[in-house]
Amino acid sequence: MNKAQLYVELSKKNEKDAERVFKKCAGIVKWKDDCAVLDIGCGPGNVTNNALVPALPKAALIVGIDKQGALVDYANAKYATNDSRLKFENVDVVSDGAFVANHREVFHHIFSFYCFHFVRELELALRNIYTMLKPGGSFAFTCSMHNNFFSIMSHMAKMEKWTPHISQYENYLNPYESTPHPDEDIRAVLLKVGFQVMDITMDPHHWKIPFADASEFVVSRVPFELPGEIQREFGSESADVIRALRLNDVDENGTECYNLKFTALECLAVKPPLV
Repeated sequence: MNKAQLYVELSKKNEKDAERVFKKCAGIVKWKDDCAVLDIGCGPGNVTNNALVPALPKAALIVGIDKQGALVDYANAKYATNDSRLKFENVDVVSDGAFVANHREVFHHIFSFYCFHFVRELELALRNIYTMLKPGGSFAFTCSMHNNFFSIMSHMAKMEKWTPHISQYENYLNPYESTPHPDEDIRAVLLKVGFQVMDITMDPHHWKIPFADASEFVVSRVPFELPGEIQREFGSESADVIRALRLNDVDENGTECYNLKFTALECLAVKPPLV
């Protein structure tokens, strides 16, 4: 099973969270029948297709972008082939200035689900999003904070065997991942960029992932490409690290689980309309 298929199999909770955020937006945001929508960090496209597409107007045009080309290829093959409203592109929202310039004030709504905890240059990403939004447009996103997944990455990055592959993992982390009040920090950046913050919340999450799926979960969530020949070995050793860090326990059915704990930050912001 390749990384895209792993991600889809292990991301059903992401779809549920996206549906909840979308419902929250629906109480505040008005959708145009032919609205243009961007999904940032779309991964293999399952959340875009399964959560956004059914909820948006039937005439909406939806673009999903992700910086991992293999995931984008999977998304196009799996979801875009038979839906003319939907397409996926290999784009990094931080560094692809041409895409941003070509989509200045194009989108009515921009979404991102569990992507921005992997964006180090957060302010630049938010400025690019602001540029691509139409005046009065909305931006809704979720990201994780205080995530024990990163303790696994930190531990493995110090292992001689894995240092060449993941020693730079911190370059992919949101700068507020471990600050005491990331909601206040991110609100401040949004306001600095020019957004109006309509809602921002933080809620603790605890996912019990069956240990049989733990190694595949870790591989699917690494924010950069690992060579195919080492993915299985990396996943296997990550399971050992989960046990070493005591991030595992046994549930009420006697099944060993990886206790994934994080705080989910959810935010809805808007670009002020023209006056």
